[in-house]
Amino acid sequence: MVAALLLAGGCVMHYVPRDINDACSILIKKRGWYGDVLRTEKRWDIPMSLTLAFMRHESSFKKKAKHPRRKILGFIPWKRVSSASGYAQAVNKTWRQYLRETQKGG
Repeated sequence: MVAALLLAGGCVMHYVPRDINDACSILIKKRGWYGDVLRTEKRWDIPMSLTLAFMRHESSFKKKAKHPRRKILGFIPWKRVSSASGYAQAVNKTWRQYLRETQKGG
């Protein structure tokens, strides 16, 4: 399941849709995404709608989404709460495992 999200997150181009609740308009606007989520569906038997729902929930379709930073004394930026980033919000350890198991680079 995580691998499917990572694949979908790794293949799509940077684009933040205006209406993140309208999957049809997203797939019409970004035609390449359709092929990516279709391949995810075929490879892992995960419905396209579920892949898009995860991306919407985890990152609101923001390619560089990251957790907020902790604050020291309430205003000094410090470390992030989590290393999760990207469309799928995969943490660094999970991403490294995915790369190792699939032997894909990026």
